[in-house]
Amino acid sequence: MTHKAASAPANPRNYPYTVTVQPEGTYLVQFLDFPTGVTEASSVAESEVFAREVLEGLVETYLEYHIALPEPSPVNNLPFVVSAVTGVGLPAQIKKRARHFEALLKADIQKPCIAHVVGDGASFRQAVVAPVVGTNFANWVITPRKGHLLNLLVERTNGQIIALCLIDDMPEQLHLNRFMRQLETASPHYIGVDLDALKLKATISELMWSIPPCLYPDPHKLEATISKAVGCTVTLEEPSLDANGLRFYSNAIPELAAAMLAGFMKKNKLDALWDIEEAKACVTRNLSNQLDTALKQFLRGLDARIISAITRSGSTRTILRYNQYRCLGNAMRHRCLQAAEAFPLIGTILVDGSEQYSSIRCAVELKLPLIPALSKALKVPQEVIRWLMGNDMVGDGLVGFRWVGRLEELARRLSQLCPEHRPDTSDDWIAFGEFVDVTGQLETRSGGSVFLKKETATAGLARQIGKIGWSLTKTRLEAMEVQVSDLADMSDLINEIVQVLAEHIGEGGTLSEVLHDNLVLAIKKLYFSVGINRQLKASLRWHQLMLEPDEVTNEQTNAAPISLHSWPAPFDGVLEIDGLVTVCLTNPQQLKDEGVQMQHCVRNYTDHCLYYGSTIVSFRRHDGGRISTAELYIVGNPPDSPRFEVRQHRGYKNAEPPLDAVTALEKLLPLINGREIALRRQFMHRALKERKAFRRDRPSVATDPQRIEKLKKALKVHVGYERFYEEALRVAGMS
Repeated sequence: MTHKAASAPANPRNYPYTVTVQPEGTYLVQFLDFPTGVTEASSVAESEVFAREVLEGLVETYLEYHIALPEPSPVNNLPFVVSAVTGVGLPAQIKKRARHFEALLKADIQKPCIAHVVGDGASFRQAVVAPVVGTNFANWVITPRKGHLLNLLVERTNGQIIALCLIDDMPEQLHLNRFMRQLETASPHYIGVDLDALKLKATISELMWSIPPCLYPDPHKLEATISKAVGCTVTLEEPSLDANGLRFYSNAIPELAAAMLAGFMKKNKLDALWDIEEAKACVTRNLSNQLDTALKQFLRGLDARIISAITRSGSTRTILRYNQYRCLGNAMRHRCLQAAEAFPLIGTILVDGSEQYSSIRCAVELKLPLIPALSKALKVPQEVIRWLMGNDMVGDGLVGFRWVGRLEELARRLSQLCPEHRPDTSDDWIAFGEFVDVTGQLETRSGGSVFLKKETATAGLARQIGKIGWSLTKTRLEAMEVQVSDLADMSDLINEIVQVLAEHIGEGGTLSEVLHDNLVLAIKKLYFSVGINRQLKASLRWHQLMLEPDEVTNEQTNAAPISLHSWPAPFDGVLEIDGLVTVCLTNPQQLKDEGVQMQHCVRNYTDHCLYYGSTIVSFRRHDGGRISTAELYIVGNPPDSPRFEVRQHRGYKNAEPPLDAVTALEKLLPLINGREIALRRQFMHRALKERKAFRRDRPSVATDPQRIEKLKKALKVHVGYERFYEEALRVAGMS
């Protein structure tokens, strides 16, 4: 609470003051804008007297009493740094009034506003209503709370769920059974189809899977129809039934809490509360508990088999997914639930209507063996399907939410491992997911080269980890002060080996470009042919060497052609996006500075920018602090307009970039791919072709010796640089 009186010097009564709660649960009166240097005893005494009056004036909200005395402030017109001293001699009647206030507030907020209602079975089965006054639902009559929209979560007589919000024309009392009977006259055509009741020649599968995934093909038309039938404007909602999702009515609770608190203050003739935010939080917690209780009762009344099927598949329990099961006929629903109980991971895809897994749904409808159908649909041996039987995303057979929506990839990854090397415990499943995601990055991350995307050689790495043990490997890496995510950085070293060898053997000409493509698979196979420990040590050593300053050599003092000193950027200067400064790096020195500041290997990306179409973008704070680095690359050839795409985006020490940097990059792409700078993109594309032609016409005599030396040092713990060189000669046909 803040109060301001007329200005007068050195008198605390004439200055603003605030009342705030302290971390230890006590309260503090602070005088603001007090003149500097006021330390006279009279002023201190006056402040203490006035603070006591403030306390007594707001005593209804006090739990513990402290008085704040002003101390000299170093700067005028700023709040004082104050010290609190315990108030003494507070009258007994004040303490009594404080206890009375607490009792009043507790009694007021305990009045139910959100309730669960058991239906009559003829018009509806059960419902959650909010906000209402009281819980006397005789004859299913509810009294909506004035000034608030009435929300209904109802299980209909056919077992489906519908969530409604009544917008206007609110009745003083709502007869819920009569309301639902009116609603049923408007909704059967739109919500649900009893397939067993259809007497047509077409098979059930043809009928069932032709129904669109959305149960409300035209929600606006349905809302208008229901509104006309029930006599008030209605909107349809799609809340989550999960505790951690956007649940029914959860977003309206803060507003309801504020309104209830305001009504309480008005009823008890209170002008201010001691800590309004704490009071709101108290009311909000109570309303949330009411909502939790009502929703738990509602969930207990639903079909437990359907809830289990959705939960075990790892999907969010939504009204849509529940209704997708309920809209099936009894026989078909029973078969789908049987399949979901046998193979929980397919609990959602059995009813989502997607084309990808239609063969599985047809097998269930035709009562065909499930294992062969899953094997064919997921493109893995039947042994993998049998091994996965009974596993679910949650519960005892914990696969983990990481694999929700990735069933085919999960089956493929497991098929690369022998059964005894597959994850077994919860810790194993967590580590397995982390390692698989990282090895996936090794397969897709180019590290600056489009060619590295073409070949994969990481299945052997996964088998190595599985043989050691998933959680055990993670523990050993942590003992080496290495994170699982560091495995993805090995792609940078692999790319450097490929690039250096291609430049060295091809002498920078056309042969280098051909070799760059041909060497990828051979180098990756050789790199992953040794143990994971040696792979990681080589990668970590190389990244460390790349952060060390280069020695100045005679070759570096010779001037290079001007066209190789820098490269054009999609924009000049800096761009400010959502409070971040965006800078394009356009020369080797800028790349080197970025690598040193961010502790990653972008300093080695000069050739990527000169010859492979890369553009490096640095995201920074206004104070100059760098937070992330992104690599873009230009794609497309005339007559198509070239455009930029994202190759990789890294934070400090190759960590994940901050969220604000990710958002800024998403907003940057449309800007640099817009029509306004199409001519600049075409110029950059032509300049890239000219630099490539320049290098072909003037091949280098030798690759930078320092790059080769750093590779030799790093690969000592691997198979050695010479072994990679011999392999490159073999691929080039020079051995």
